[in-house]
Amino acid sequence: VTLMASAAYRRGSIGAHELQAELQAEGLDANAVALMVNFVESLVLPYAEQIRRAQDRATCSSQTRHLVDFDWQLQQILSSSTSSKLQEQVVTLALVTEQGGQPKTSRLFLELTPSDLDAILATCDDICNALES
Repeated sequence: VTLMASAAYRRGSIGAHELQAELQAEGLDANAVALMVNFVESLVLPYAEQIRRAQDRATCSSQTRHLVDFDWQLQQILSSSTSSKLQEQVVTLALVTEQGGQPKTSRLFLELTPSDLDAILATCDDICNALES
């Protein structure tokens, strides 16, 4: 079923007869193969792209951490233990992530200078552009 719903089958680089022969060579009955091909061509292929996107989302959310929430705060640092006159702006970013299928979340705190924040935002823009193309 996976091979039949694949882009190779839809584009015609592997034909229905080749696929049927391959499945029969694996030991499937000719009638079962014909029923599978008919089922996939009529019910699965029209929705193959949607199925593929849903599988991608499910894979990402179940195997990797993903961002579920964030918070930010702008701070002006006036002094430190080594300098009595320090004028530095930082953004504190709190990222809340979750492992797919698990209710437990994790928090990551980052303190970023304006240039660090600009670099992260530029990288996020690059990622978005790459995903859209």
